[in-house]
Amino acid sequence: MEPDLLQMLNNPHNKDEDTSYRRKFWSLDLFLVLLLCGGLILSVSYAVESDLDEDEQMSKLALTSRIVAFKLITYLFIWLPAAFLLRTYLLKSWIGVSDEHYYQIMVNRDQFHLEELQEVYTDIRIRKFDCAVRKGFHFIFFASGLIVEFGFLARGYTSIMVLADVIHGLVYNMLRCISLYGNLFTDNLYVQSWLYFAPRVRDGREAYINIRVAQALTALSTPVCNIMLDQLTHCGPKAEEADRNIAQSMAFLVFLPVALGDAMGEVVGSFYGKHQFEVKGFGEVNKKSLEGCAAVFTFSLIATMLSTFVVWPDELPLLWKILLPICVSTLSTLTETIAFRSTDNFVIPVCNAIIVMIVYEKVRNEC
Repeated sequence: MEPDLLQMLNNPHNKDEDTSYRRKFWSLDLFLVLLLCGGLILSVSYAVESDLDEDEQMSKLALTSRIVAFKLITYLFIWLPAAFLLRTYLLKSWIGVSDEHYYQIMVNRDQFHLEELQEVYTDIRIRKFDCAVRKGFHFIFFASGLIVEFGFLARGYTSIMVLADVIHGLVYNMLRCISLYGNLFTDNLYVQSWLYFAPRVRDGREAYINIRVAQALTALSTPVCNIMLDQLTHCGPKAEEADRNIAQSMAFLVFLPVALGDAMGEVVGSFYGKHQFEVKGFGEVNKKSLEGCAAVFTFSLIATMLSTFVVWPDELPLLWKILLPICVSTLSTLTETIAFRSTDNFVIPVCNAIIVMIVYEKVRNEC
């Protein structure tokens, strides 16, 4: 790293001024922490009520602990260093940003001028950078959660997975708030890159609150869906093994549109989006495109169709194996489009859960 940048990092000109904009969302951050604490209480109660198989050798605490440990270790030693190195390489070697702009993008957004960056480095390069880093790791995190953590580490127990998600989300949100409002390491490149793995350039000064809201609501979506699973179906914490297997299939239908459809929507929209329209959300640039919406529907349909034909048990009739993915994909596209930006990771799975569970109960009653 060049001497000028090191001096800038070690001697910020005015720390209080630098964090003033970031601190304006203190009431929202407090609300998110309280929501996560409420989600933790609910998750613990549902985990306590859940039944493990008789041949299960690990306790609920052990299952939950190893998922949380896996999340923290992979974040700390794999995903976040990878994101930091990728962002640094793309910014310095591909886009060719100056040290001052590198510092603004990676650490301090309060002195951020998006229009200047778009003019100097071109908007298309910035869009490609945002897409490669943010949605690349978005897909990795969801794929890891659904396949490795839920399918393998949690052994398919929804309540165990939910508890681990909420603990991880609460820990990270608390660390971010302690750093920001305690004025600790707010100008440290490495600490801020660890706390905020991939803030978009186009989100400008609101990039950090965008991430805090998005990741807190992502963690909260899991207990909400679990409560709905328990109240609206026979697949809740005390379900028999056959129904719990169906609950695992439901999880894929509910979250795959977020994992794949939402990610590909931004990829296609960033590269090929010609017909753009304004939306509401946290960020200086809040736009989506018709091409991106079409990608959300297409890739959600592919993923959910694979789920109904490959994962879901045979009791789901052929007609519903086709109609259910179409309904879920259509709903995912609508909710992703109209949801306030940074809240779609919550709105999409919760809305999907409603329709999936209604169809499940309808099919169950007919059978």
